[in-house]
Amino acid sequence: MNKPLTLEQANNICLTYQFLEGTPFDRDFGNTTPILSVVVAPYQEQAQQEFMDDYDLLGYTDLSAYNPADGYDVIVIARYQPDEEICLWTDLRSFVKKNINQVARYHKAHIISGAQGEIAA
Repeated sequence: MNKPLTLEQANNICLTYQFLEGTPFDRDFGNTTPILSVVVAPYQEQAQQEFMDDYDLLGYTDLSAYNPADGYDVIVIARYQPDEEICLWTDLRSFVKKNINQVARYHKAHIISGAQGEIAA
């Protein structure tokens, strides 16, 4: 089982994995959107469900309502298709374990495109 992260750890990891936005959420199940967001969320399962309910209804969330002592996690979010009304998510650590080749490929492309942007600048 994964351990909770501090807010600082979760924010750093979240920033590192922003390149996943727009990539496939689940290659085995094609009825999902690409990853819409990589966000810091509460660690506890019930709190995470409430957090996602807010995200689903409002399109954003606020971590201030959750107890920092419970810790945080980083999650990837997509929606079911075709109506895109239902959010689905998984924690980043599980996503990376399941999709390590995909993550490595997109991370490499992200690094290369960033390096080319620096050269062009």
